[in-house]
Amino acid sequence: MAAQNTTGTASGSTAPFYASIGPVLTRYDADLATGTLTARQTLSFALDIQYAWRHPNLPVFYVVISNGGPGKTGNQNQLVACRIDAGSGDIGPFGQARDLRWRPLHLSLDRQNAHVLVAYNNPSAVTVHKIGDDGALGDEVRQSSDLDAGIFGHQVRVTPDGDAAILVCRGYDAEDGKAEQPGALKVYGYADGTLSPRASIEPNGGFGFGARHLDFHPTKPWLFLGVERQSELHVFALENGSICPKALHRISTLKGPNNGPARQAMSGIHFHPNGKTLYISNRAYGRLESSLGPAAPEGEDSIAVFAVDQNTGQPAAIQHAPTHGHLPRTFSIEASGRMLVAANSEAAPKVSADGAERQAPLSLVTYQIAGDGTLKETGMIEFPEQDQLLFWAGFL
Repeated sequence: MAAQNTTGTASGSTAPFYASIGPVLTRYDADLATGTLTARQTLSFALDIQYAWRHPNLPVFYVVISNGGPGKTGNQNQLVACRIDAGSGDIGPFGQARDLRWRPLHLSLDRQNAHVLVAYNNPSAVTVHKIGDDGALGDEVRQSSDLDAGIFGHQVRVTPDGDAAILVCRGYDAEDGKAEQPGALKVYGYADGTLSPRASIEPNGGFGFGARHLDFHPTKPWLFLGVERQSELHVFALENGSICPKALHRISTLKGPNNGPARQAMSGIHFHPNGKTLYISNRAYGRLESSLGPAAPEGEDSIAVFAVDQNTGQPAAIQHAPTHGHLPRTFSIEASGRMLVAANSEAAPKVSADGAERQAPLSLVTYQIAGDGTLKETGMIEFPEQDQLLFWAGFL
């Protein structure tokens, strides 16, 4: 691990932050006064980490792991519970791990904290697993065979009122002579771990609608959706246990035009705890030849910051903070809303429009969050020796 390029000594309150590289999860102390990270512990899993989610009432979090990855299906997949030691903060697995049929991409808990829901992309699917009173994993809940799981499920969330679950389906771009496959929001009724068909939200039949990740406004009946393949933010109203099919607002997540040479694709989306500011990560893909070998064109690898009108839900871009790396797939906001950390998930050579070349290693970029929601960069940890993916990172 490279040294952090910040100055000053740790002081003030801290919060636990976690980041995964391949199968290794590192626990950091995040210093909220300085906006910096200090590594404290590593924990190795049997397979590569895909996503993690904290139990809000117990010192427990859940991790999905797989030998699959981008472009690789995988044939070993598990859901694992981990306990957090109340004194030291150290983490370790507990209870029985649960085998999964497919490579998992996302997981979350229901509003009763009684079940874990897991989303899969290939095949697109959702499974639900019981949680015991101590947080240990129980059996899978059997579901009806008539659930429509769409194309390329990427995230599953239970609505704030708890009686519906939403599977966010990305679909696929037209590519290599294959037609576009549409995206959708698959809405299910949800009760005690059981899903039932309810609605499918498919603007324009789902074409031009590459839905990836959503977040709910903390107090208003609004759903904010990041549309990956179009680099857009769509705002929907929640009503009568479902989603109103016509978006209230639609806006680009980018600072500039989405016309290359990099192919842009948004990734994560998270609200500030006060609901006044929304954050979205943008990623720049592509392939160019360079003296460093195959390289990615410089584009918008950034955290976009949006102020949200509390009366109408209208978002307005107020900042695009660069992450200085390649593909910030995940980022996370500390619970008090004082700090944000972004994870540049892949290492790659980068080439700018004027031909300048550089190496972009895996990295964690830290920011303090100002009162108006804007970001002030406070440091970066680089991992130049790593050739695996920094696939998930977050405050838990």
